[in-house]
Amino acid sequence: MLKPLNLKDLFLRILVIALTGLVLIIATSSNSYDLHLKIRKTQPVSEKIVILELSPKEDLNKVIQSLKDKKVSHILINSFLGDSPYPGPSIFTYSTSETNKEDIHISLKPDTDGQVRRFSLNQTTLTTQLSPLIKTLKQQLINLRGPAQTFEHLSFYDLVHIDLTKKTVIIKPSEPINTYTTPLGVISESELIANILDNYYEDRFIPYAPLGIQALVLFILLTVTILLLLYLPSTLALMGTLVLGIFYISLSLWMFDNFYLWTPIISPIIQIVLAFLLISNYKHILNEKTKWNLEKESHYFDEVEEMKTNFLSLFSHDLKTPLSKIIGITDTLRSKSSDSDLKKELDKIYTYSKDLDKYIKRILKMSQVQSKNISLNKSPEDLNILIEKSIQQNQLFANEKNITLTKKLNPLFMIEIDAALIQEVIINFLENAITYSPNNSEITIFSQETENYIKVSVTDQGKGLPKEVQDSIWEKYYRFDSSKAGYGLGLFLSRYVITLHGGQVFLNSKVGQGSEFGFILPL
Repeated sequence: MLKPLNLKDLFLRILVIALTGLVLIIATSSNSYDLHLKIRKTQPVSEKIVILELSPKEDLNKVIQSLKDKKVSHILINSFLGDSPYPGPSIFTYSTSETNKEDIHISLKPDTDGQVRRFSLNQTTLTTQLSPLIKTLKQQLINLRGPAQTFEHLSFYDLVHIDLTKKTVIIKPSEPINTYTTPLGVISESELIANILDNYYEDRFIPYAPLGIQALVLFILLTVTILLLLYLPSTLALMGTLVLGIFYISLSLWMFDNFYLWTPIISPIIQIVLAFLLISNYKHILNEKTKWNLEKESHYFDEVEEMKTNFLSLFSHDLKTPLSKIIGITDTLRSKSSDSDLKKELDKIYTYSKDLDKYIKRILKMSQVQSKNISLNKSPEDLNILIEKSIQQNQLFANEKNITLTKKLNPLFMIEIDAALIQEVIINFLENAITYSPNNSEITIFSQETENYIKVSVTDQGKGLPKEVQDSIWEKYYRFDSSKAGYGLGLFLSRYVITLHGGQVFLNSKVGQGSEFGFILPL
């Protein structure tokens, strides 16, 4: 999902794209359907139409009579063979059932680029034969079926062998006098007439889409393109835009081939490309601004975090010295006191002071982690020895809850580690296990060595952790049970120490079945 939008900038870009599309539609209105004609597949032609090439030595009247004998439907003769009151191309139409003829004037006025795409009709004498064509059509786009020689061409000598019953025959000179440039190349006047009659007989005329319909097509495509570009990642947006363009071109050509419905191609594709460029640039600028704001905020938060860390570090450091004195004095008074009540109170002071000292040390350690001042003092150590020391240090705590600490330690090779830091991790795991375990339960400490690593784990019989919090448990200041003492730093620091050694921490826990915390160190 995109970040909050700059609506003014976005609106201006969309307005530029939409206006460009409309201007392109108007600018290409005269030749906008040429592309459909040029790239579509081979088109069928009406079998009712035949073009007869007549040489100058052949008698026109004999040819007409021969065609009538073959019961053709219509005979169309180019104006070069007769007189017409209209300038430009005309045809005389004879019918086998009537002696009269129709003089039909066809206007084939080229567009501004010199190509013929449309026609209009007029006549001098209207009979019943082609009157529906005249009444229906005023001006139409010609649905050209193909280039020159698309329709069947015959010579006078072919008439003996071919059945022309109910066909329309267009008589033309063997050497065409008038030719016209079309989107499919140069075509003779007679072949243009054949295309017009084919469109009439087979209902293939191309309805010209009004400007409003074309604008609606542009609007729909623009809307879909903008949604793709705004709400998809860059790669998917590019793929989606390409698919949209290909789909629209295919749909437009399919509709033109099968239903002769014309929709623009050039202007929508240019609009899609322009939309991709402008909206992608808009997204890039917006993302850069967002990135810059996030970096600024991140820098600000880093400064605040550093100030907080420095304060905690100084505060904890200043507390450490007087706290050490309190612990020392309390310990001395405990050893010398003979009053049992006083000794109990001194024991409490000593215990609370030690807890506070432990938290202060963790805060100081966290300050070192954040300032990246922790350095490892590695030496060859036996992890089992560190485990034994950690168990001894937590034995009194376990005894208070009548918890049994069970050891399952396998012999281990010496490993290069920072003993003090690793022991802190083990102690932290043990303290957490004891804290969250019920009275009269058992905690198992396990160690194992493989070819590549050493594994240490602490398993308890506590309540267990839900799966959804198991990743968060390692985060700084996270506490699953706020009723227990602590600051949410122990596991965060433990993971950092193990990661610093090139190892990994792990957690296996199920609600109601306890938890297993541990780590793996490479050999």
